[in-house]
Amino acid sequence: MILSNKLESLLRNTQKSFAKFSSALSANDQEIAERVFVEAEAALAGEGKEPISKALNALERVAGQLTSAMMDPTGESAQKGLDNAS
Repeated sequence: MILSNKLESLLRNTQKSFAKFSSALSANDQEIAERVFVEAEAALAGEGKEPISKALNALERVAGQLTSAMMDPTGESAQKGLDNAS
């Protein structure tokens, strides 16, 4: 229950940040982030700790990448990518 609450909260906050700052990410990273959002929502709708943990880990990487992109006006952090997020 605690993991699912954490995932739900992080998902909502990350989606809000993504809506505002997705342009700071590459097109590939935007696609990866959108896929991670769908996977996180599916994990919340399902049952079991494993899918929630997996989705939470992937979502944390997306959130970190978004934070880096927001904090780095040069865009260098966005170039590192999310290729291993999902």
